[in-house]
Amino acid sequence: MLATLSRTKSVRRLAADIRSYYMVGTEVRRSESRSGCSAAAAAAAAAWRRRVPGGVRGTRHFVDQRRVKLLAGSGGKGASSFHSEPRKEWGGPDGGNGGDGGSIIIKADKFVKSLAQVVPIYKGEDGQSGGNKNCYGKNGVQSYIPVPMGTVVKEDGEMVVDLSEHSQEYLAVFGGAGGKGNRFFLTNENRAPMNTTPGVAGQERVLQLELRTMAHAGLVGFPNAVADIPGIIRGAHLNRGLGIAFLRHIERCPFLLYVLDMSTPEPWEQLQHLRYELDQYEPGLSQRPQAIVANKMDLPGAREKIEALTSRVTQRVIPVSALTGQNTEELILHLRELYDGYLCGEGKPTRW
Repeated sequence: MLATLSRTKSVRRLAADIRSYYMVGTEVRRSESRSGCSAAAAAAAAAWRRRVPGGVRGTRHFVDQRRVKLLAGSGGKGASSFHSEPRKEWGGPDGGNGGDGGSIIIKADKFVKSLAQVVPIYKGEDGQSGGNKNCYGKNGVQSYIPVPMGTVVKEDGEMVVDLSEHSQEYLAVFGGAGGKGNRFFLTNENRAPMNTTPGVAGQERVLQLELRTMAHAGLVGFPNAVADIPGIIRGAHLNRGLGIAFLRHIERCPFLLYVLDMSTPEPWEQLQHLRYELDQYEPGLSQRPQAIVANKMDLPGAREKIEALTSRVTQRVIPVSALTGQNTEELILHLRELYDGYLCGEGKPTRW
């Protein structure tokens, strides 16, 4: 509750700052226009621009890769003490054990959409030392790293776990065990042990987090086929261009939409190159349930090419125009058909 209130206050404070900066900036610009950009006005403008927080000008980016170093908490050391009270001269050892260190857990969360919030280093909480009167030290609290669904955890390039379900957890590093107090070493032969053991250091690992978007439909096309959507170039399976960074998102899609640019002389050649790149990345990837989207049908000459394209392929061809919105209803209805077929188990991918 306190954390929610603090976040609400911080958001309100930021909004108030933005309004004040806007008002100050307006006055500065008015003074510049009245005074002909005098030295005082220029100094006030520079001071105002320095006051604008970086968060206002900053841009949030979608992050799909992170390299993190995880350090689990170390165990607390054991205590060495002896019981002492009036009229009890030989109380014996009563040093308690140290607490265990906190582990670090990576947890999939459906409300997290990017790896942007993941920081490079995580340190678990250490366990507390033991005390007298056989008191054990407090264990370190477990730390959680929320990641989006579809995050793949790798170590040295090898996949360790695939977090594809909500609330799925992976215990990445174990906390160290707490040390033993001198009470632990009490025996019939040694009635007054002095020795203790320190806590064990927590586990340390370096992991790579990769987000593979779990979309149902994957748009596959060259960069000019669809505006504002990253495209595949020839040699993408060799990591050219966006390369593997783009292909690994397509890997999870149950069905594909090949988007072809109908302004090119022979758009059916694009389809061959796209399928080749997908199969080079993962054999059989291009054979998933699919449809062909013939884009830019508003351009001259596209009508003649659509007939030649239809005669060369066996898949359904949907002519559309992303600019004018022409025939997008048919595309949406076919997407629904593919999705319903996937839910019925008719088009599940070969590898999930």
